[in-house]
Amino acid sequence: MRSSYLENAASSRGITKGDGGIFSTVDDLLKWDQALYTDQLIRQSTLAEAFIPGRVAEGTSTYGFGWNITEVDGSKYVWHTGNTANFRAFIGRRLGPKLTVIILTNKGNSRRVEISDAVFNILNGKPYVAPKLSIAAQMNDVIKKGGVEAGLQWYATERKNGSGVYDFSEAELNSLVSLFLSFLFGLGQTRR
Repeated sequence: MRSSYLENAASSRGITKGDGGIFSTVDDLLKWDQALYTDQLIRQSTLAEAFIPGRVAEGTSTYGFGWNITEVDGSKYVWHTGNTANFRAFIGRRLGPKLTVIILTNKGNSRRVEISDAVFNILNGKPYVAPKLSIAAQMNDVIKKGGVEAGLQWYATERKNGSGVYDFSEAELNSLVSLFLSFLFGLGQTRR
C-alpha cells in the first residue's frame, strides 16, 4: 500500500508548475512551525514583514508573502492552503497563543479551513461547527454501490429534504460534474 501511495505521489509531481513541489509530514511541518518562532530559519523582523498584507491598487488585501493574514481574538492569525492533484494541505498559525493546526490529506476537496476553525475552537474551549460532508464523496459511494441512476435519485432526495449535512457549494457541485463525467466515460479511461 505504501509503495503505491509513493508511486502515485511521485507521478503527480510533474502535473503542476511552481507550487513548490515539496513532500512533508505533519511532524516535520510542526518542527518548521516551531522554528519560525525563533531566528533559526529567518529573522523575526523579516518574518514579521511577511505577515503584513500587500498593498493593492484598489481595495484591500489579506495576503502577505505566502500567508493569508487576519486577526482572531486580538491576535494575528496566518494561514496557507495548498493542493496538487488529489493532495491537499493546510497550516494555520495563531501567533499570539502559539497554536498551530496542520492538515495533510489525499482526499481531494476537503473543508480544511472549516476543520481548522473547529479545531482551534475546541482547543480554546469554544463552541464549534463541524464542517458539512462532501456531497461529491457521498455521491461517489452511492454510484459505486447502485449505479448512476441510484446516485441521481439519492441526490434529488437529499437536495429536496435538505438535511443540512452535505455541502452543496459550487466547488462540490463542480466535483460532482467531474464525477459524472468519469462514470459516463468509463471511469476516466479513454474510449477506443
